[in-house]
Amino acid sequence: MKPRTPMIALCICVIAASAYSAALQAQKEHIMIASGRPRERRKVGSTPRPLEPIELTEMRVRSEVALRYARTSVITHVHNPDTRPQEASFHMLLPDTAFISGFTMLLAGQSYNAYVKEKGEAKLLYTQAVSQGIGAAHVATKARDSNHFIVTVNVEGNTTAVFELRYEDFLVSRNGLYSHVINLHPGALVPTMEVVVHIKESQKITKLRVPEVRTGNEMDATQTDSRELKSYILIIVNDGYFVHFLAPTSLPPLSKHVVFVLDTSGSMLGRKIEQLRKAMDTILSDLKPTDYFNLVEFSHFVKVHELKEADEPAPTHRPDWYYNTISTDNSYTLVRPALASPDNIAKAKIIVSRLDYTGGTNIYSALDAAIGIIKKGVDKENTTNSNVALKTEKKKKAELEPIIIFLTDGVPLDGETNTDRITSLITEKNAGDMRAALYTIAFGEDADRVFLRKLSLRNEGFLRHIYEAADASLQLHDFYRQVASPLLSHVQFLYPAKQIKEGSVSRNKFRSVNSGSEVAVVGQIAEDAIEITPQIFGFYGSEDGLSLKRYEVTSKVTFTHTKDEHLPLERLWAYITIKQMLDQRDAADDRFEKQNSPEKKALAIALKYAFVTPLTSLVVVKPNETNAVDVDSTDAMSIITTTPEPTSNAAQPSYDWEETDLEESENHSGLTRTIGGFGGQANLMYNMETRSSGLQDARLIVNMDSGRSSHHNMYTLSQLYNRHSVSHGIYYRPKLFVPASITTTKAPTTASNVNYHLEAFKWTSSIFNSSTGALTVLVENGTPVILQLTTDVDVMDGGEGECSNSTLTFAVGVNENAGNVFVYLTRCYAVRSITADDYKKSYCIVNNRYAGVCCPRNEVDKSSV
Repeated sequence: MKPRTPMIALCICVIAASAYSAALQAQKEHIMIASGRPRERRKVGSTPRPLEPIELTEMRVRSEVALRYARTSVITHVHNPDTRPQEASFHMLLPDTAFISGFTMLLAGQSYNAYVKEKGEAKLLYTQAVSQGIGAAHVATKARDSNHFIVTVNVEGNTTAVFELRYEDFLVSRNGLYSHVINLHPGALVPTMEVVVHIKESQKITKLRVPEVRTGNEMDATQTDSRELKSYILIIVNDGYFVHFLAPTSLPPLSKHVVFVLDTSGSMLGRKIEQLRKAMDTILSDLKPTDYFNLVEFSHFVKVHELKEADEPAPTHRPDWYYNTISTDNSYTLVRPALASPDNIAKAKIIVSRLDYTGGTNIYSALDAAIGIIKKGVDKENTTNSNVALKTEKKKKAELEPIIIFLTDGVPLDGETNTDRITSLITEKNAGDMRAALYTIAFGEDADRVFLRKLSLRNEGFLRHIYEAADASLQLHDFYRQVASPLLSHVQFLYPAKQIKEGSVSRNKFRSVNSGSEVAVVGQIAEDAIEITPQIFGFYGSEDGLSLKRYEVTSKVTFTHTKDEHLPLERLWAYITIKQMLDQRDAADDRFEKQNSPEKKALAIALKYAFVTPLTSLVVVKPNETNAVDVDSTDAMSIITTTPEPTSNAAQPSYDWEETDLEESENHSGLTRTIGGFGGQANLMYNMETRSSGLQDARLIVNMDSGRSSHHNMYTLSQLYNRHSVSHGIYYRPKLFVPASITTTKAPTTASNVNYHLEAFKWTSSIFNSSTGALTVLVENGTPVILQLTTDVDVMDGGEGECSNSTLTFAVGVNENAGNVFVYLTRCYAVRSITADDYKKSYCIVNNRYAGVCCPRNEVDKSSV
């Protein structure tokens, strides 16, 4: 008899985890809740006794990270100990780059599932719900580097409400590290908290850490990977989709010509101008000896600084009224770039230290000057008019990577003020061989981010929002480091037409790839393809930084058309494609003219995969789940509701984490921490070595128990993803356990339970959730237990630990003296003839998530009675 590998059936008590502060533009999320409960009027009479306050009893987070794609589920339990109904709120901060992919509420034993609708249709449904007297709650708010999801509902007396929010995000490498974000701010002490993070990567995980938790928004010093990583190219194919990663970290950096365009208008007064000076002082120190740079200052005027100004007396500050007494002067003199030598950098720092605020904002003239400087090129002081000299000059121009770093905190007030015209004119001028990448920094809340984002996207750059806070200088420096070291330029990914589906490949051309960053291209494989042979072309710099070399790599990957359910390539393809389509929409002038516009393509994909995007809305209606909607922007920083009396929250306690680093694990990495109290943010970071040695696993579990003795269990991903690698078994049937995936039986999409091999288990139809492939069991006072199913034909075997809660001994042919063991549901023949109520008394959780049962031994793997 072959030995069976033990299974894992466990409940891990209490955990906590992570968040990351990155200066990104807030993404718009659209959420609306409508309720069929009529509003109640209070009767005039004696004062009722005080309500027993709502209790937040449990919060569990599970995040699965595979190939940098994170799928996170947040489940919160709220108990109403009073006999009377009262309001409870669920709120969650999620990364502004994430897409919500589902939301479920379980109230008084009834599930309510949110739907993703197109915004126009959703608006109509929402209006209809309100006109019919259905109470509606509409949420549109934001938080730093995050979107704020809030739902307020009525909870019946002596019942527990369960909320589950699901969202998905693609982790981006910055400064050589991937940061996974989980924000936990329930606003009250949580007796039981659990956060489980699984990481499954194809490269070796070389570092896994959770930095010190922050209770505020401020950034810490920039985290970097000190390891000297080799460049890598990775191609993974699964179920008809592929992802192609490139991170050329071992190449020498390209020499660059960077023009800093700095806003010193009147709105920069006070702390902002001080933070700008501080950040620029650090940034100038980061310039490489082969780089060139210019400083352009602008308010109502434009000034291109010369380094010789550092040797002159500092100018006196002009009073605030000075701007109103003169006409705007747009004249300026272009200055050739300076080599980033120690002497030149020292002079530039003196000039930066003298920057002062005054006047309005002339954005067009400032950018026009920057482009003129880029076109003018390096100093020709020692050249002649000979053809040789001209060729040398042209070559040297081409060898410098042109970059414009543009910072502003406002809107155009002087010179050209029409933002569409500014975008068109600057894009037209910034063309040709010397076309510069324009990276824009929106400093504070007053900058026109829609305009600045479009301007950057049209000029091969991107926008970053810097928050006006004590750490603004750190935010600025962190942003600069992400774009300061280009390793490859003019990068292009090419795929043979016969090997891929036409039109399925995401963006495949990149102006530059920077040190510590990574680019990913996704697409669909042709149905008859058995291999993929992509090529990558580009340019990289020489060791001395004085010349460019051709970069060319050809890869070959053979594959079979199989599916690994743990590699989410299809959803990764959908996520990246939607993001890039939205970028194309925001950069375009004629957004709505073409039927095959990027917006329409993005909308179709978002609806298919149920992603909440700027084009779609998330809606919940009770009691009928057919419609509802909201279309307002999360930038509104507002909560509009027709149901008053918000729930009061307890004060947020403080806490500390002890920091631990894990280095170089051959097969997996793990990290465990125990916390007391609750509230704030942390950041899970990891990086990977380039050589591939099979799928690498890590599991992070951080435990927290408020005032109780806390404990933890830790398992590697190899134990969770690969059942054959488990070398030990643990069985623990919890009194109450909610895994990381709650949905509803009323999901709009349907799938037969035949896919999960439940044809002979007719009773499962009443508790089967087709949207997530899970069984929902209600225990005690209506609290749900979610038990995942598998589509694998060869179901999980092994383990079979002893158990004593079987109710199946009444089944025909069962030997009552055979003893009971826990197994995956479909392995137990006797389960076919029971009811859903019987299963509630015999269920267990196997491999930390799957539907199991306490089964008599002689009924395991039985083929017939």
